[in-house]
Amino acid sequence: KFNLSLNHNVFFNNSRSRLLFNNESSWQNINNLGTRAGIYLNVKDKFEWTSNYSLTYYFARYSTTAFKNINQVFHTFENEWIVRYPKHIIWETNMQYYIDPVTAPGFNSRPLIWNAAINLTMMNKERGVLKFEVYDLLKTYKHVLRSIQRNSVSTTSNNVIGRYFMLSFTYNIQTIGEKKKVGGWRLSLF
Repeated sequence: KFNLSLNHNVFFNNSRSRLLFNNESSWQNINNLGTRAGIYLNVKDKFEWTSNYSLTYYFARYSTTAFKNINQVFHTFENEWIVRYPKHIIWETNMQYYIDPVTAPGFNSRPLIWNAAINLTMMNKERGVLKFEVYDLLKTYKHVLRSIQRNSVSTTSNNVIGRYFMLSFTYNIQTIGEKKKVGGWRLSLF
């Protein structure tokens, strides 16, 4: 009836490569260190809340002073709420907030992305789901990627579909005896 769970993980990645640029030779070590923590709450399958925070630290070190060491820090906050009330109606909302303090000029260093949906369950055992979704309600999402490459930090931006609406119908085929919850962005087939 009531479920509360906490999670936490830590990760580290290292790559080492030889760099030759303008007749300068150096070893390059790129490290990626991060942590992610989250909480999940489920109350009688009527209300679900998931919240996660992650901190990622990228740093590049060089064996010669000809290249400047590079440091980057990223923060990500994610929240999801699902409310199953009244019967046959499921409300969903999902928000992601990114903080990139060293974003290149002209790029949003703190975008907030907000998605929302309403589901109408129908048919035997609520197997049919009619879902109306709105992606990027605030129309703030721009795909920006920052990466450390050789002796530089690159910022690239790609075109993405801005705010859009989608209406879908899903029929869930369930294994005998298995009960599945409807709703949630991770369970979407699209």
